[in-house]
Amino acid sequence: MLPTLNRAVAIVTPKQPFLDWLHNADATSRTLTLKDVGAPAAYLLPEADDDKDELTCIRRYCGRIFEEQLDSWFRDMNSWPRNRDFKTFCLWFDYQLHAMVLDIADGPLRHH
Repeated sequence: MLPTLNRAVAIVTPKQPFLDWLHNADATSRTLTLKDVGAPAAYLLPEADDDKDELTCIRRYCGRIFEEQLDSWFRDMNSWPRNRDFKTFCLWFDYQLHAMVLDIADGPLRHH
């Protein structure tokens, strides 16, 4: 039996408004497509007991996720959108929440 982690996971994928921002913020990115920037990222979140807790959790951490996504493509914080609330997050990103996180690897977890 695989061990489970006391975490949930959010799989986050940029949408067109993210790409539009990137094109405006960074002139060198203008040839990038949504496929180029659309690789999903996985974020570990605190464990949630039910769907309501999962929604509360993504609402709580969406700003940090938003900033991580922005920073991974363009680090000039002056170009970042000021409004990074949950409503804007939902416009800019698709996300899926998963409560079961199973550890299939043999080695210990490490933070880098």
